[in-house]
Amino acid sequence: MRHPALLSVLMLTVICLIGCQTELPQASPRQIKLTSPTTIPLDIQSHLPLVTVTINGKGPYHLILDTGSPTVVLRPEIADELQLPKGTIKGTEFSRSIGGVDTVSFRRISSLKLGEAIFENLDAKLVDIPPDYLGSTLRIDGLLGLRVFARLLLTIDYPNSQLILTPDDYLGADALNVIAARLPDAEHLLIDLPVNHKVMTFTLDTGTSMGFFLTDDDANQLTFAQGPIVSGSTQTPHGPVDIRVGRINQTVHLADQQIQRPIIYIRPAEYPLISSPDQDPLFAKATSLIGGEVLKHFAITIDQRSRLIRFARESQRPIKMRGYGKPVVKP
Repeated sequence: MRHPALLSVLMLTVICLIGCQTELPQASPRQIKLTSPTTIPLDIQSHLPLVTVTINGKGPYHLILDTGSPTVVLRPEIADELQLPKGTIKGTEFSRSIGGVDTVSFRRISSLKLGEAIFENLDAKLVDIPPDYLGSTLRIDGLLGLRVFARLLLTIDYPNSQLILTPDDYLGADALNVIAARLPDAEHLLIDLPVNHKVMTFTLDTGTSMGFFLTDDDANQLTFAQGPIVSGSTQTPHGPVDIRVGRINQTVHLADQQIQRPIIYIRPAEYPLISSPDQDPLFAKATSLIGGEVLKHFAITIDQRSRLIRFARESQRPIKMRGYGKPVVKP
């Protein structure tokens, strides 16, 4: 089996743009039209949140809400269908997951409408995402990245399958269930979570279906109650690589919640994830991910301006993950 839910990590873990271009991608829209909170239905499939948008007045288009990606991402044929003009940015992109250098291009979106919110003048990166990415009849047209919502309060309410966008509002550091976050590269949202007596850094990634996707270094600090065993494989440009899975003995603390003896997935050593802060981005250490299999229990509110995240949940009972979980799998 292979895990296509890793695609956003595998293909979109961008470390930097190199070359003669000095302008960076316009990940955050230059203007947002929204005067009051708007609530948008979420379609949760395999722990991944999907939204429906219109782009330049056309659509609908189905995008995965992916906090592991900073930008809007579109399939090239969608950009061509919309006749999006070429962006001013074109250069070489170093991708740790691929381990090579690729030429990437961007297209300029005039307006993207999500619920009552209109995002104007932002760039979309072109990536060959399979339209049958989730193995369903719903065509996936791209990803909606974190920095699109940089100036809004973003709530991803998994239990109630809804997305809430709130303008001109902030989280308070003294509010319940709030923890500090970091945006060291202005692209990826990092949080530090106690795992028993250790502290580990995770990237908040709604674009992966797995609950915890750990680096080898982090996994080696833990003890296992079950496994780890090989659960499947994912395809990389260098061929298939194994993904391991197991249950650890430790408890992960998330705000005031506990995830007891969770299931974790472990990436191969040659399969880097997202870089950690305060290092040269080309050589930065990869971080582990926290994704949908855990996040599905929460209404998550992200305040990028204050660098705070709230994890709200009605129950205070510890979260227990059953079996080895069922991430998105294609035969």
